[in-house]
Amino acid sequence: MKTTQYLLTLRQPVIISEKSASVGAHQSLDYIKGSTLLGLLASRLYAQLSAEDAFLLFHSGKVRFNDALPVIEGSTVAYPVPMCLHSFKAEKYADGQALLADKIFDISKVAADDGLKESMKEKQPVQLRNFYITVNGHRISPEKEQTLKTAIDPKQNRAQDAQLFGYEALSAHQQFGFSIDADDDVSDALINKLSAIVGPAHLGRSRSAQFGAVDIVAQALVQPTQTPPKAQQHLSLWLISDMQLQKEGQPTLIPEPHVLGLPEGTKWLPKASFLRTRRYSVYNAYRRHYDKERQVISRGSVLRYELPADFDQHKELYQRLAKGIGVQTESGLGQVWINPDLLANTRPDWQPLKNAKHAAPAHVINSATQPKNSLLLETVLRKQQVAEIGSKPRQTAAKIFAQLCEKIVQARRYQGLVRGMPLEPSPPSRAQFGRFKELANQHRNAPDKLWQEMVTNKNAVLKVTTENDNRQRGASYKRAGWELKYAPSTGTSASLGQFLQDELKAYKDKSYFAYIIAELGTLGLSETWDAYCIGYKPTAQERQQQAAEYKEHA
Repeated sequence: MKTTQYLLTLRQPVIISEKSASVGAHQSLDYIKGSTLLGLLASRLYAQLSAEDAFLLFHSGKVRFNDALPVIEGSTVAYPVPMCLHSFKAEKYADGQALLADKIFDISKVAADDGLKESMKEKQPVQLRNFYITVNGHRISPEKEQTLKTAIDPKQNRAQDAQLFGYEALSAHQQFGFSIDADDDVSDALINKLSAIVGPAHLGRSRSAQFGAVDIVAQALVQPTQTPPKAQQHLSLWLISDMQLQKEGQPTLIPEPHVLGLPEGTKWLPKASFLRTRRYSVYNAYRRHYDKERQVISRGSVLRYELPADFDQHKELYQRLAKGIGVQTESGLGQVWINPDLLANTRPDWQPLKNAKHAAPAHVINSATQPKNSLLLETVLRKQQVAEIGSKPRQTAAKIFAQLCEKIVQARRYQGLVRGMPLEPSPPSRAQFGRFKELANQHRNAPDKLWQEMVTNKNAVLKVTTENDNRQRGASYKRAGWELKYAPSTGTSASLGQFLQDELKAYKDKSYFAYIIAELGTLGLSETWDAYCIGYKPTAQERQQQAAEYKEHA
């Protein structure tokens, strides 16, 4: 099989509708469908090809346009989380992006683990959903955003009555990886024409109105190789795309062995399988009409079978399944992971990626290598980390907080307020500083993610908006106090939020960045902040006493 790989970057939000229905809330997929990519290349190439080549490339199933899935660190592809994986309710199963193997289990294999059987009597298992995983144990959830729009009355040139609608879209600046697979008998000359897909493009809905701009480049992606064929009786299929099956020419959602083309005598194991289904219609932009409705088994489903005891053609079977199962394989449907090592045991077995371009961050620890229930080890590691960092976070936070308090004094002076008169807008409240501590705790081992949540994301805590911002882009415009100005200026340059961003920027790559944020959160919850906000400036003696109490508490 011949494979070419590509990296797709969103320059604008992209709308890939989950359903074609126009009634009800609009929802977008969190990936880009293979049919969308097929349509993109067809719009550029179809008219240039002969009828025979066009059929071979776009309709025969010998060339398959796979779904574009999210990537981590610009190269490592993530796949839909298998539906057989569970964790116990209210238990933490991830540390930042790193999944904890000792907190995740395949519920169909609980009977083989005495410890899990006992735990099931007291705890409630919940299925892992709505994110993607890499085979080396990391997760990612593509970001989405909501946009509210209204139709325009062309006669009166104003908003049309009763025509308010909303879109959900994949947020800009995210990256997705996809591949185009071709059978060995497809000529190299035809495969070389696939390069026409490279370059700027527009995908999805509302392409003429601030949506859909993407860039596509040819780039090798980090994808683990399929497990070599083994003479084993059990067959597991992890669906990494939707699967559309037909039985006697009619759609079916029951994955019986003969429908998948498995050998006679194969048994489906429904108790060990996990699947969901959905239905939708694909819009054909060329014909300006919807294609026939598709009823599919959803991506992430896990199907398990028992092959006949005398079956010995495993290599041929694997090669046939690897080309896709069911119909519409040219659009990326029916792609499966065959007997993945990830699902071989009760606990997931993370695999190292030998061809990874970027090593995993130093702060990410594979929990599968750590001794279980070692309270002593956890204590020693925590003390070692604190000793290495020392008092830097506390000193840095105290310095930034003192400057922040001084900005409050300047803001009151700028507004000409006397003691007791409130600032307008209100300064950041205790809820804002409580959010600091919450985020620092969630991302204590991921400073890059913490910086995004604090500053760069659309709804980041310190995001400061102006009157000129487009309020239909779905961002949160709740007044949080960080827009408070302490000097005359244009835009957001003299706001508390911009000041704090500038101060924290120097520490965003430090391993102890989360500790600085946590310390700032603690200081912001103190009476000192409240005193400055109402115009009462503590004396030097009071500040020394407060510093001593803070140090003792820390």
